[in-house]
Amino acid sequence: MRKCIYNRATFKNKTVSQLYVFIISSFWHGFYAAYYISFVLWFMQVHLQGLIFKFAQGRAAVDKLYKKAGIVGFVVLSFLVQLMFSHNATYFLILDGKSCLRLLSKVHYLPQIILILMVVLFTVLPVHKSKKPHKNDNSTPSVEIKNE
Repeated sequence: MRKCIYNRATFKNKTVSQLYVFIISSFWHGFYAAYYISFVLWFMQVHLQGLIFKFAQGRAAVDKLYKKAGIVGFVVLSFLVQLMFSHNATYFLILDGKSCLRLLSKVHYLPQIILILMVVLFTVLPVHKSKKPHKNDNSTPSVEIKNE
């Protein structure tokens, strides 16, 4: 998908390119409304994870909290991510659009509302600008050369 669709997408925005890939993937799977519901929810989840990562990068307090939580925190966080992914996969398995909407209404749309609110929250929150270059930055720092 990355090689055939994402890299060839002509969109300037990476987020739009990612959404495009998810929509093409749902189209490729078939013409069930549930596929589109699942893939859009998965896109939102992947987008949220990227927003959270950008927010947490360079913030000492978040890094300290993550390290303090240790393996237990990692397992809990992984469990929550997989739980949300699996919940969204339920619609993929149901196939019928009306049944999906019925299930969504049974849970009062809460997982989706929480997902949307978190995307909005982390979109609005400011990203930390670090002053030191990133470890994976390939650019060379400018060095002043003095003639003596």
